Amino acid sequence: MGLEIADDFRPILIQKILPPPPLLLRQPSMNLKLSDLNVETPELETEEECECHTPKSTQLKNNLICPPAPRKLRPAKRRVGPPPEFFHVPFDLASLFVAVSSNSKKIRAS
Repeated sequence: MGLEIADDFRPILIQKILPPPPLLLRQPSMNLKLSDLNVETPELETEEECECHTPKSTQLKNNLICPPAPRKLRPAKRRVGPPPEFFHVPFDLASLFVAVSSNSKKIRAS
């Protein structure tokens, strides 16, 4: 279903390549051995050195004490509205309203 790994895509294996020996050792006229020259040969890395690991430092270590829990925010203060205003009302309040005729009902036409 597309999740199979094809034979063409095999994982790449890392091989350690040793550097070539010095020029002095490559000449056939000289019969020297590495043990005669006291030259240290590079050793292959062990599995522990090849493995990936996370760098560790004192700055990156987690604290042993947990921080306190976050606190709830204080509720916002209510805004005070504008002060109430005084509106002058005429003596005869009925004069402000318009009289409506009694024939205001709509007649249905069927």
